[in-house]
Amino acid sequence: MKKTIVGFSLACLLGAFASEKNEPLRFVPNESFNAGEIIKFRAHYGFLTGGEGTMEVSDNIYTVNGRPCYKIDLKGETTGIVDYMFSVKDNWRSYMDTTAMLPQKFYMFIKEGNFRKNQGIIFDHSENKAVVEVMDKFTRELKRREEYDIPEFAQDLISGYYFLRTLDYSTVQVGDVIRVAGFFDKDIYDFRIMFKGRETIDTELGEFPALRFVPIMHENDLFEGDESIEFWLSDDKRRLPLRIKAEMYVGAVALDIKEYYSKETGLWTSD
Repeated sequence: MKKTIVGFSLACLLGAFASEKNEPLRFVPNESFNAGEIIKFRAHYGFLTGGEGTMEVSDNIYTVNGRPCYKIDLKGETTGIVDYMFSVKDNWRSYMDTTAMLPQKFYMFIKEGNFRKNQGIIFDHSENKAVVEVMDKFTRELKRREEYDIPEFAQDLISGYYFLRTLDYSTVQVGDVIRVAGFFDKDIYDFRIMFKGRETIDTELGEFPALRFVPIMHENDLFEGDESIEFWLSDDKRRLPLRIKAEMYVGAVALDIKEYYSKETGLWTSD
């Protein structure tokens, strides 16, 4: 793998464009996940276990913008004393094209303390446009729509992660950088993720050979340091998200896998 993968050049090699909107923009092979997959996490805030997270791919395939799509939900909420101190209940949702691994629609419903935010994004990859649906923060009633230009193959936060799970890392070298174009909250992002090496990590589901990645962060008010976020994917065809760590100015946060289900493997649990 070259030191820098510009945009989605890797994926572009896997398929070709089509001129008709009902034809796939590209074809991305996927052996990592399928409909019905459920992954559950335990959240740690410093020494406290104070939250749970779930990533779920719906059993059903949905037609969105004329394309067959996975419906993927990422849900997170605080528990116990952490919930009492600062309650969080978030739901992020992506309708991702099953062939191109691109988002067709994205929603976020955020409830963190007194903060509320509800928003939708409709993607038009044939025209490289996105329509942001601004919703009332309490009722989710549509208030207005705003159109934006987006890069080719732009991902949302959820679809971008699932796209990373489909890549072949067999020849990746330490220091290689994957670049992913993204659109989120009305802004365009050039996500850069550096491969840091192969490790074996211990989880509640047992030991896994793992791939370690570090997103390259710009200076910001939320995360502390250049390598403030790191995550591990299982070094097998499933590319399971085993662990995520973040060093924030308010303290350290970690997510660890605790349960996995797919139709192929059945249920994996620590119990």
